[in-house]
Amino acid sequence: MSIKSLYKLSNPYHNLFGIGDILRSKTIYKYMPFETALLCLQNNTIRFSDPTEWKDPFEKYYYTADYSNVMPNPQFDTRLFACCLTQNRDCEAAWNMYTEDSDKNPCVQFKIYLGQFRRYVEKFVRDKGMNLYEGAVTYKLKDSEILHLYQRGNKNHQNFFTDFSLEKYLNLMLLKRHFYEYEGEVRYFIHGDKLCLDKKFMDITIPWSLCLYSVKLPPNCSDDLKAKLETALDVNYQLCIKEYKGYHPKKIPSIENSLYAPLNSITIE
Repeated sequence: MSIKSLYKLSNPYHNLFGIGDILRSKTIYKYMPFETALLCLQNNTIRFSDPTEWKDPFEKYYYTADYSNVMPNPQFDTRLFACCLTQNRDCEAAWNMYTEDSDKNPCVQFKIYLGQFRRYVEKFVRDKGMNLYEGAVTYKLKDSEILHLYQRGNKNHQNFFTDFSLEKYLNLMLLKRHFYEYEGEVRYFIHGDKLCLDKKFMDITIPWSLCLYSVKLPPNCSDDLKAKLETALDVNYQLCIKEYKGYHPKKIPSIENSLYAPLNSITIE
């Protein structure tokens, strides 16, 4: 597996960098429970979280690792905040995943103008003296390959850990199991010396009225929930609430233990 180089996006993104191939789409999607969507609209924010909060242990496997054996001098901080979006406009798995209660807390989809999202998140981060990184998730490795990547005998070890750098570390943070390829996930990372990690999250100010293309709810959503969302959207948004016609609410099966089983902390060899 080759490592993609970081590219710096052109103006007006002064502190926004990409990992791998640049995203060419004009829009991007964020799925979330209704209550979270409502708070985002009411507060004009989007939340970035510490990756230790991610449910899948494979996703934070290399976030919690010990890099002392490969860390360059000068060292860089491996701590960061992250936000996950997707390029998939009709991901039924996401609709199910983020539906906490089909009646009271269903999933909501934001369709977002990518350029505007970049602009306002980058500005917030730049004003704080930090950098923003953007990259599409890589699904090429199997579970066992991700698990043993840190070992010197692994065929991909030198690609990720020889002349270790922030670039290579961020590529590790974009690894996800092949099982989840349908998600088409894109991750944004905030990184910098002034990053405050006293909390497990950071709420980024973003004017949704300038960034939203549309908002979707599942069919048969109650009039009460629609009214709450319409109030939060306000007339200034000039958006109509749409329904995702292809979605059929269903009971979410329990996640197999093998998918979310805890993993031991590792030291990079």
